[in-house]
Amino acid sequence: MARPRKTSVILNSIEECTAAMRKLLLATLDLEKEEAARDGEIALTIKQREKRIQTLGDKRKDLELQLENYYMTHLRELEADKKKSVDLKFGRMGRRQGPASLALLNRSWKWPVVTVRLREEFGELFFLPAEPTLDENKI
Repeated sequence: MARPRKTSVILNSIEECTAAMRKLLLATLDLEKEEAARDGEIALTIKQREKRIQTLGDKRKDLELQLENYYMTHLRELEADKKKSVDLKFGRMGRRQGPASLALLNRSWKWPVVTVRLREEFGELFFLPAEPTLDENKI
């Protein structure tokens, strides 16, 4: 038999177990109510932003297709120097059909500078992901 884990209270009778079961039921109901309220707020936010996000996604796909069509119809002039991509002011376009990737334009740019510029340009809309850390409690 496994050792019991430590708890805040030790139950000593069946009556205490019955009372604890009632508290467990009420705590579960409170938790379910809070999760339902949260899920309702999330659903409302999704519904409010869904159309705009879809419009922006469609716009992005259309622009990617425009760039792809231009590149494929002007292959000879764009690949005259045997390169499979062209560096533009705001990014790189090329023949590769894989997913788009974000790359620095040249060596004078460094990622910390890019993140500062993004923060300046987009303010609170730009979220820098947090650095991963070790959870010492799990170790």
